[in-house]
Amino acid sequence: MMTSSPKMMAKVDSSRWIGKIEQGPTFPSIVLVGGLHGNEQSGITAIERVFSKINSENIPVLGNIYALRGNLKAIQSSQRFIDHDLNRLWTPTKVDAAKAGRLGVSETDELLDILSISEAIIYNSKADVTFVDLHTTSSDSSPFMVIDDTIRNRRIAQSVPVTLVLGVLEQLEGTLSGYLSNYGVTTLVFEAGQHDALSSIDRHEAATWMLLDALKVVDTSNVDMKAYRALLEASTKSKPKIVETRLRFGLKDEDRFKMEPGFSNFSSVKKGQLLAHYNGHKISAAFTGKIFMPLYQKQGDDGFFLTKRIAPFWLRFSEWLRRVNADRLVHYLPGVKKHPESVNTYVINKNIASLKTMQILHLLGFRKEKKVGKTLLVSRRAFDLKGPWD
Repeated sequence: MMTSSPKMMAKVDSSRWIGKIEQGPTFPSIVLVGGLHGNEQSGITAIERVFSKINSENIPVLGNIYALRGNLKAIQSSQRFIDHDLNRLWTPTKVDAAKAGRLGVSETDELLDILSISEAIIYNSKADVTFVDLHTTSSDSSPFMVIDDTIRNRRIAQSVPVTLVLGVLEQLEGTLSGYLSNYGVTTLVFEAGQHDALSSIDRHEAATWMLLDALKVVDTSNVDMKAYRALLEASTKSKPKIVETRLRFGLKDEDRFKMEPGFSNFSSVKKGQLLAHYNGHKISAAFTGKIFMPLYQKQGDDGFFLTKRIAPFWLRFSEWLRRVNADRLVHYLPGVKKHPESVNTYVINKNIASLKTMQILHLLGFRKEKKVGKTLLVSRRAFDLKGPWD
């Protein structure tokens, strides 16, 4: 989706901007988004703190820093959204409908504003661009980072010492980070903790500084980076380093769903343990693992996820496989065929392909699944090892 044609930012709501510091298109850029869900405002406060510190202490800025508020109307009313979750509208079909004035939800203007700004930054840039979406959760939680599974995303995400979660974004349709990934930018989602916890602000601030440092957007030689690192390390001391989602329990608007009390992110659960009540039925854990993002609020279309811990070795092995282009051999596996149009997609016959085949595909980044008739399409993000500016 990259193009060399520069774009000017369209006129947008002035309250959209938290802050902006520019050095020029040849410098690396970071774009921070807070409040994409209106009831998740700690990211906004943290970003304001970061800009205040940069300005008051005259900290040298070596790149471009852009910071945006997300769903303005929802922020004003402290709701997750007004008509539709803004972080589920970013599909090509819905974006086209928004441009044509056919989307029919109050979040249309929000989407178009954010899209206009984002495209202008991307198209005018001649160096790497990183988008960071700041969130919080309805349940108590340690901080964690969620990414689309590309080596470029991993490299930056692992500069922040929190749990790394793989496989979530590939199961969700319409996320901002997923949509912007198609432009070749690095995208990260940082979740700091519970919505109203003051610690979530501190964690968002710490993670933002660590990313500014890792991306070399700010000279942090006079910033106490050890304190920020220590804060995040203490917050995740007993938590897994890396997990992979194996199951998503999705919801529709009309569903009646209630989690059992007492779960927090990465709580251990056993196979058969009661987790929730859904439309009058009891929902139990399908396997032993760790629960992730249990829903304890009225709005939301993810009831919970179940995850498994991954040893760091598998990430290193996965990166090696990708660097030697092992994906060239995937179509020789039983039940796997090349997609006729996309080099980043394979066609899977589930009646033939084994569990090990799917695990190999995951190692190579093929995590997004879509059923088409009796077959399964599995795909991965483009720009895995290199971006459009490399």
